[in-house]
Amino acid sequence: MVINGNSQEDAYVKGFAITAEEVLNVKDKSFEILGVRTIEKKDTYGVDPEKMISKVILDIKFNKEVAEYFPNRTSMGKIVAQRGRKKVNWIGYKGIFVVREIQMGKELKKAVYIE
Repeated sequence: MVINGNSQEDAYVKGFAITAEEVLNVKDKSFEILGVRTIEKKDTYGVDPEKMISKVILDIKFNKEVAEYFPNRTSMGKIVAQRGRKKVNWIGYKGIFVVREIQMGKELKKAVYIE
């Protein structure tokens, strides 16, 4: 299902989300949600790799371009707290990205969160 406020983002790359390095390398870390999609995919990081899960993808305006952001539960919680659970209400949400180090297995990795 695609919920979209702007159809021009079709010219931009799909399936490649913004990275922590991109966020760290720009002065203006603000973004705006242009669209919300949900896809079904295999839970490749879970206990059962055959289990299907839903993944939310946000089409955003960031650094003067349209990009994708795959929010984690913490970041989605920030949006839900302000806009509710109805995804169509997320369009137009404006926020700021921050980068945090998180433990993934035995490694510390940088991850993008909504402030």
